[in-house]
Amino acid sequence: MRDLPQPVLTHLATRRQLATETLIWIIARNRQTGAPAPAGFWSGAYESEFTIAGEPRLYHGAGVLTDAVGVVSRKGLDVQRQEVRVSGLAPEVLALIRLYDLRGAPFQIHQAHLDPETMSLLAEPHLETEGAVETLEELRPAPGGEGGVTLRLASGMRALTFTVPLKKSDEAQKMRGGDRFRRYGDISGSVQTIWGEKKAEPKK
Repeated sequence: MRDLPQPVLTHLATRRQLATETLIWIIARNRQTGAPAPAGFWSGAYESEFTIAGEPRLYHGAGVLTDAVGVVSRKGLDVQRQEVRVSGLAPEVLALIRLYDLRGAPFQIHQAHLDPETMSLLAEPHLETEGAVETLEELRPAPGGEGGVTLRLASGMRALTFTVPLKKSDEAQKMRGGDRFRRYGDISGSVQTIWGEKKAEPKK
């Protein structure tokens, strides 16, 4: 059973309709500096600010999310994956994929519950799932077609599948800004090292 905020449950008890919108928050990285670059998109028809855990967040709407997002959220240790399609023409999306690194970027998906008559928020948006962006695919349309950007997302359980540091190679480590910490990892333990004194020569 979903753990909905009490104001939402109270509204549902009246048997009145409920409007639900999806909010997606992604924290990308600046390709040059590595600084975080947050961006928010939602299924609403306009740009709007929502407060999440005391933090105001700006979410871009007006068709940025081109498909309804079927949020995948289940209990357990299985990695839950889903796809989110966003407009390839929206300037906010173009800036995000051109200027920032999205691979591995943390994401959160919230559901905002509104009164359909007043369109007022019933409670703070409810967290449905979180994790990291796995891949990004930019769809280039044929003439007259419609393109877009598909983000493939994985739940937080994905972190449990990462390779432990003992199995990382020098080549993989070099991808982290040229880090050579594991340069001699493949010969570790097979080379004798003498510390603090000269190695004694064997007697003939």
